[in-house]
Amino acid sequence: MTAIGTTGTGNGSAAGILDRERLVATAGFNRWLVPPAALAIHLCIGMAYGFSVFWLPLSRALGSTRPSRARPIWG
Repeated sequence: MTAIGTTGTGNGSAAGILDRERLVATAGFNRWLVPPAALAIHLCIGMAYGFSVFWLPLSRALGSTRPSRARPIWG
């Protein structure tokens, strides 16, 4: 059996994708940047979902008379 993520050299010196050297953070890694980055990604995903689901009700609530493929309200 071969290790996952090793190169084809055959000598076994290449680090696999799940080896400890690749999983442990280096000395300069700031772990406090991970939660804000995750929050930003989740907000972006939620924003796209929210506008896809609520575009028609929002356009009706703001007074647009056209269906969901209406021109932007601000234009």
